[in-house]
Amino acid sequence: MTPSRETLAAMLRENGLPYLLGITAAFGLKYHYSVAGAEALLWMLSPVARMVEFFSGIRFHWELYTGFVNLSSGIRIAPACAGINFMIICFSALFFPLVHRLQARAVKLSWLWLSLAAAYLATLLTNSARILLSIRLYGASIYGEWITPERVHRLAGTAMYLAVLVIVYLAAERLTIPRPASGPPAKEKNPPFSPGALIAPLSCYVTVTVVVPLLKGAYTRHGTLSAEHLLPVVGVSLTVLLVCALPGFLYRLLHKKGLTSRPKKQRTRETGS
Repeated sequence: MTPSRETLAAMLRENGLPYLLGITAAFGLKYHYSVAGAEALLWMLSPVARMVEFFSGIRFHWELYTGFVNLSSGIRIAPACAGINFMIICFSALFFPLVHRLQARAVKLSWLWLSLAAAYLATLLTNSARILLSIRLYGASIYGEWITPERVHRLAGTAMYLAVLVIVYLAAERLTIPRPASGPPAKEKNPPFSPGALIAPLSCYVTVTVVVPLLKGAYTRHGTLSAEHLLPVVGVSLTVLLVCALPGFLYRLLHKKGLTSRPKKQRTRETGS
């Protein structure tokens, strides 16, 4: 059912300021990343390097204008590895689709800061895990003419980013389910993990990683690189949709055949006086 013009106007009046602040935060992060050097990204690069050091035992040292490097292994944690784009994606997926569910304006503004903090933490952990996985994969004996280290690195990073994004979004989506004034929340009629629930996070991911570079002409300037980047994003996104759609499909199939458990109706006995 399409919302009426009055409903949309009321929603905009109620959420206009939070949306404006959210857009400012997202574009501010994007602009900061576009002009920042390694020194300006220490707030992201330094904790990532320390976590990679802790779990891998590889020592990094700071190199001016470059980032954290380990010369013996040739590993470099540079601005390109900061993961700021993923932080923007994660923040956008947490904030914009869910803030309208909250009631008080103070709660909405608190959700803005909470979304930024959650996106930052998710980026630190995911980026550190991605780099650790890349270190392991570069030493694996799985490469050939088509399976190159660069392609495996790109595919593994895309899969890890999308998996974390979906998990974080679904957790936040559950947390912000509208609840009645009194009593427990209403039971859902639809099965969990329906593909429709993933439209918001996947749209944010595709917008930042595909649509924005297309608008900037990045793919036309790097013809061969376009397919190398697009295929993992599209392929992993479709895989996530199919995997999440499978439980819902099976649920509906079993429900249609009457194989799912249904609540038994309680029989009432009439007692004579």
